[in-house]
Amino acid sequence: MIENASNAPHEASGITVMYWHGPWCAKPHDNAFGFRRTGFEYWIHSYWRKADERQKSWDWVEQFYRLMAPLSTGAVYVNDLENEGEDRVRAAYGDKYDRLSKIKREFDPDNFFRVNQNIAPAI
Repeated sequence: MIENASNAPHEASGITVMYWHGPWCAKPHDNAFGFRRTGFEYWIHSYWRKADERQKSWDWVEQFYRLMAPLSTGAVYVNDLENEGEDRVRAAYGDKYDRLSKIKREFDPDNFFRVNQNIAPAI
């Protein structure tokens, strides 16, 4: 982690590590939020000012993420997601995804609300 962070493309790049604990994770909650377990969350981030810096920054984040993946549970905090695909959205909601998908089918079968980290309506 230290080696990768020290090889950041510029000063607006890094990794944030948070420790989730206490009442937040102490017991199951009956809501949509899937990330309720004791442990560390990390967020690898990079920002750029010029368009030609984008690819280098993006590649650095992706490489860092791949190197950290074997140490990760695969869980993700939904508000940390970008356009990463359905597997990552499923990881954010965990075992609550299927129930939320059924609710989505009932209340939004045409998937009108789809701009956020979308839960597709169940088939």
